[in-house]
Amino acid sequence: MIALRWSGFSMFELQPTLSGATLLLRPLCADDWDAVFAAASDPLIWELHPISDRYMEASFRPYFAERLSAGGTLVVIDRVIGDVIGWSSYGGFDPAARIVEIGWTFLVRSHWGGTTNAEMKALMLAHAFRFVDTVSFRIG
Repeated sequence: MIALRWSGFSMFELQPTLSGATLLLRPLCADDWDAVFAAASDPLIWELHPISDRYMEASFRPYFAERLSAGGTLVVIDRVIGDVIGWSSYGGFDPAARIVEIGWTFLVRSHWGGTTNAEMKALMLAHAFRFVDTVSFRIG
């Protein structure tokens, strides 16, 4: 568990395990490489992203390492099929302003346009608002 503590607040768990109706979000670990890269290897996921070649291993591997070392990244698992379908992260904490960011998110195309992103963000927001007053979304 990675956590931050600031005066006047209880421990903020940066990498919680969150469970919803159809999703399980849990901390990213090194052993997730194969499943996460398989989910991220679709060029259309990154087509409009500033780093559009992230579907390639040479581009995704350093990104994976950065998200792993940064902490706060949650792997998204479809509870029905049991597959990793993406990730999202907490970052940019400002304890004085009582704000945190949610972003660095990607999902496999089979989960675009439905309820997956809404459920994932609702789980992350509910957790964050236990500790902060403001959540901002970081979008690339």
